[in-house]
Amino acid sequence: MARADKRNLPATGIDGDRLSSLPGEILSHILSFLETKYAVSTSILSQRWKYLWTRVSILDLVDSLHVPSQEPRDLAFSRFVDRVLSEHMNLNSLRRLRLLFSTNSRPSSSFWCKMELDSNASQLEEIDVRPPRHSGMRGLPQSFYALKNLMVLKLDFVMLTPGDGYVFLPSLKVLQLFSVEITDCESLARLFSGCPVLETLRMKYCYSSISDKNENYVITASLPSLKNLAIIGTGGHDPNLCLIVVDAPSLEHLRLVDFEEFGFWGSSQLPCLVSARIDIRWTHEEHPLMVFLTHISNAKELRLSWRILVINHFLPVSPHYIFPLC
Repeated sequence: MARADKRNLPATGIDGDRLSSLPGEILSHILSFLETKYAVSTSILSQRWKYLWTRVSILDLVDSLHVPSQEPRDLAFSRFVDRVLSEHMNLNSLRRLRLLFSTNSRPSSSFWCKMELDSNASQLEEIDVRPPRHSGMRGLPQSFYALKNLMVLKLDFVMLTPGDGYVFLPSLKVLQLFSVEITDCESLARLFSGCPVLETLRMKYCYSSISDKNENYVITASLPSLKNLAIIGTGGHDPNLCLIVVDAPSLEHLRLVDFEEFGFWGSSQLPCLVSARIDIRWTHEEHPLMVFLTHISNAKELRLSWRILVINHFLPVSPHYIFPLC
């Protein structure tokens, strides 16, 4: 077949540029699927493209993906983030936000102020945030605790500080907390109680910074929709300080790994449990973990570490779990 004569093709866009001829809304939607550094770089193509990236619905800002610069890496990325947050047309229109700083990044002092959202107008459905580990910028904006459309929240190296503000995430289904500092146990309990449809909870190396080391706190949280629960480690902190009692009657998948101590409390079985993986250290045979084991005996798949199997002292059981976080 003979090649089409380019002279007979209809002219589209600027100098035959078909992509640029598309409506701005469509172009911004396409740019949303690029890493943000590439979306921003399209601003140099022409006047037509200069501001299209400022209307993207997804921001993907990762320190390892920063725009090349003559400045030190940590400073260059922080400046790039400031520019993106300042020039974006409407942060409330975002549907997905991934913002991952490296350990040594140095965000501006006004960084979180730029991230304050209107909890009623925000369209955010997914947030994945990791602030610099050794900075004073680890507390989240209060608006993050009341986003009505948020379905996935992933926090890494964040300081959990909802304070006395309103905490309600009515659409949240997935909550992931990695190396999160709990400033007080009540804050974590309020976060749980503000997630009525939560289905998946993952916690890894979370810990408490409560000042009174002579007090043990027990907080109760009801998560009736919870189906998947994974809690791994306590970050090497004192495990006896903050205890969270979680009532999860719909639980299907359970994973508990690498805790120094554990306690459990409750009165009924786990009828929906499908699989459980338990690998926890303890200090004595009468440890309440032994009570809990008979509670998960109905699971279709049950994995126990050898440290548990060598103890055969079983007691009555419970569906509530008291998790030490520090």
